[in-house]
Amino acid sequence: GSIFGYIGSQKLNARSTSEDGTLKNYDKNVRYGGTFGGPLPIFNFGEGGPMFNSGKNKLFFFGAYEKFFQEGSSSSGSFTSPTLAGINTLAAQPGVSQYVINLFRNSVALAPTTTSTRTVLGVPIGFGDVFLPIPAFQGQKSYQFNIDHLPNENNQIRYRYARGRYGAEGAGNGGLSFNNLSLYDTDLFSTNWIHTFGSNLINDLRLSYTRTIQDFPLKDPTLTDFPNLTVTDLNLLIGPSGNLPQSGYDNNYQVYDSLTFVTGSHTFKGGADFRRYLGGSDFLPRSRGDYFYSSLDVLIRDLAPDVVNIRGVGQGTFVSNNHRFFTFIQDDWKVRSNLAFNLGVRYEYQGLYRDAALQATAAPANIPGVIEFGVPAVDKNNFAPRLGVVWSPHFDNMIGRFMFGNQGDSSIRANFSRSFFPNFSNFALISLPPTLQGSAEFAGPATNFLAQGGSPGAFTPNLTPAFLRANAGSLILPQIVPYADSIAVSYQRQIGAANGLEIRYLRTRGKSLPVQVQLNSRPVVDAAMVLPTFLTAPTVAQVTALPTITQVIAANPIFAGANVAPRQLASQGFNGVITGLPTPIGSSKYDGLAVSLTRRFSK
Repeated sequence: GSIFGYIGSQKLNARSTSEDGTLKNYDKNVRYGGTFGGPLPIFNFGEGGPMFNSGKNKLFFFGAYEKFFQEGSSSSGSFTSPTLAGINTLAAQPGVSQYVINLFRNSVALAPTTTSTRTVLGVPIGFGDVFLPIPAFQGQKSYQFNIDHLPNENNQIRYRYARGRYGAEGAGNGGLSFNNLSLYDTDLFSTNWIHTFGSNLINDLRLSYTRTIQDFPLKDPTLTDFPNLTVTDLNLLIGPSGNLPQSGYDNNYQVYDSLTFVTGSHTFKGGADFRRYLGGSDFLPRSRGDYFYSSLDVLIRDLAPDVVNIRGVGQGTFVSNNHRFFTFIQDDWKVRSNLAFNLGVRYEYQGLYRDAALQATAAPANIPGVIEFGVPAVDKNNFAPRLGVVWSPHFDNMIGRFMFGNQGDSSIRANFSRSFFPNFSNFALISLPPTLQGSAEFAGPATNFLAQGGSPGAFTPNLTPAFLRANAGSLILPQIVPYADSIAVSYQRQIGAANGLEIRYLRTRGKSLPVQVQLNSRPVVDAAMVLPTFLTAPTVAQVTALPTITQVIAANPIFAGANVAPRQLASQGFNGVITGLPTPIGSSKYDGLAVSLTRRFSK
């Protein structure tokens, strides 16, 4: 086994130039852990003899642990807030909400001293600057445990378990009680059984399970549903981070099996890989409410927000369960001692993420042949061929010996392969239809607004075609799987006893890459939007002949004078932007050439 440790601190660091004349910035970085392994005794189930047999060369274990912690100098977020004396003065005024007063007393960081005075409800109130430290630390614990078992010469069994726990802190607004934790937990278990049936037949079976959980809980759980409040004239923000609450989880189950068979000059290998994914996320924008007040006068009386009053309602969860299946077969064919081929094909299938099918709930908005909200189709034509060749050429003529040298001095390798990549679930989870979620704007009671829970969170879906079309914001398209075609060629040549030359070329073409596209854009006349480019100073006549801004606007239907041109589907009731996800029109290109010369200076 072994143990290790690392400690970093500002006390051990040299002073930087930015720290001259001041205290060194706080820094703490600690990492420590250890490993331990060895043979395990094997229980003797037979009669007589010792209870345990030695596990040497039969059963072996290995364990590892590491802890990491880092904390640095935290910067400060500043804002203007009333003093405690100012809040107590406001508490005695008629019409003031004691609910909001207690909110300030218990959850908002109040100014320690008065630096300015503002009039609130006709009364001068002391305000001051508040400086809150922004958290700057993170920590992680990692565990690993392995067991390798060789019961006999025909079987090898391996077990693996890994566990990780990561934590950090994020800043909220208006008070430390609104800070949140950032948690990321992982667990992985896998087992691998390799069985040798004979000298030419081997089976490889793998089972694995992976689980990840990501969450951002508030340090004070009683404030989980607290809304985001903004007092615009003070630029004062109160509440958790605007992206909360949100969380996600992933569970991956995998069964893989392959069989390798050697016969003559061929090595055949085939197998299948089945994966079951159970996962999801939970995020509804503005689910706690987002309220803007023009002044503290409005908030302190707990009146309804007069600038922004919006709350997300409906379903925030998205379940991404799906199946994935892969199968392949390949042949390594040694044609001659200096020539071999690798021939293979792989098939991949990716099922639809479960809740992407909920798009069909918006079917009343369909316009057949124009835009249809249904269950997205999945791609079933995902065959990936693979072809490789390695050749060690040898020729007896002068040109051949110059290019390739003697037998075994050079080699040429080339291969073509196609690789598919999964479509990510976020393409679908950000595209839930208006039948599942929406927003309530300027709803809720006019008085005692926060005390009564703010804007109501109830959601009643509107299934009329007019409403669904007016609120459509996205369209999940058929799930075409992106892929990349790669060609690689290399030439290797030994030159003399101490030199080696290698030339490599790689060409990759990405195809059907996902792109977000606006499907309901406004008409554009490209010619009316072109700006002239002069590579030399234009003449006065050339400048005079150019259209004015007024003429450009008048010639373009997007502007159409004072009126904005309608969107393409406006006549059918679609008045907003509709984003198509994922639109498989993207592509990429990469070409790389590398030349290397290696020389050995000593034997």
